[in-house]
Amino acid sequence: MTSTGTTQTIRHPFRVLMVTGAYPTEKLPHKGTFIKSQADSLSAVGVEIEVLHPGTGPILLRYPLTIMRVFLKTLTGHFDIVHGHYGQWCLFARMQWTTPVVASFLGDDLLGTVTTSGSYSTMSRLVVRMSHWLCRRVDAVIVKSEGMKKAASGCRTGESLPSWWLLTDCHKQNSCNTLMRAMHSSSHRLPRAHPIL
Repeated sequence: MTSTGTTQTIRHPFRVLMVTGAYPTEKLPHKGTFIKSQADSLSAVGVEIEVLHPGTGPILLRYPLTIMRVFLKTLTGHFDIVHGHYGQWCLFARMQWTTPVVASFLGDDLLGTVTTSGSYSTMSRLVVRMSHWLCRRVDAVIVKSEGMKKAASGCRTGESLPSWWLLTDCHKQNSCNTLMRAMHSSSHRLPRAHPIL
């Protein structure tokens, strides 16, 4: 209560847990630089970012540990959004139910990876199928191009951002709208910014 008898709401900065398998490290400083640029740009406009990047190691250990870490971190209620980058990392972000999820698809996770023979590998087909399933089960979807938007045609459509992101339908409007505003504010700091209408 304040001295005037009114209740004062204490607001915290908007908090995002980014889940990604690609992020710059000392050994691989070029890997995932675009994700770091996004995190830095959002931080610059006041968004509190925590990046969950498990690094290298055996998949059979890395993936379950990431899922468990996301689950435990979101149970605290500390984050407003969990933001996954790329198919399986978006899935790991979704494997909890307490926090809205934004899925950023990066290209071949929705479009597939063509092999030298002109077909798609079994793993690529699996990731594409999972990504299409997942885009209907997250709170917002971000794609990088019109081609990806068409590939995700079964996903809900919605607003576009003035950058190379396309954000679609947010179920948890307050959290998603806040993230969208923060991304809009930071988009002038990002490379290749142009509208996708």
